[in-house]
Amino acid sequence: MEFDFQENNKGSKEMKFRINDRQFKRVQKGSMESYRVYLKDIKYSNLIELQDPFQVSVKRFLNAYNNNRNKEKVPDEFDIAANNMHLMTDILLPS
Repeated sequence: MEFDFQENNKGSKEMKFRINDRQFKRVQKGSMESYRVYLKDIKYSNLIELQDPFQVSVKRFLNAYNNNRNKEKVPDEFDIAANNMHLMTDILLPS
């Protein structure tokens, strides 16, 4: 596995990767309510729709909040702060 990350304000903003002989490019279309994320198979030019990463993170956050809220123990300030840190880690460093 090899990564080639580059930072260049004037460079292209794209993500491409290869799995064996197949190459894919991340494509974003639309905005706001019509926003969609795809992987484009370069060889066959077809688009594979992906879940919106922002919606996935928000759903994880809300599910964690609801799960903690339904527990019998009332969380104290430390529990709330620790849970927020875990959620931020999931958002910023998805597995």
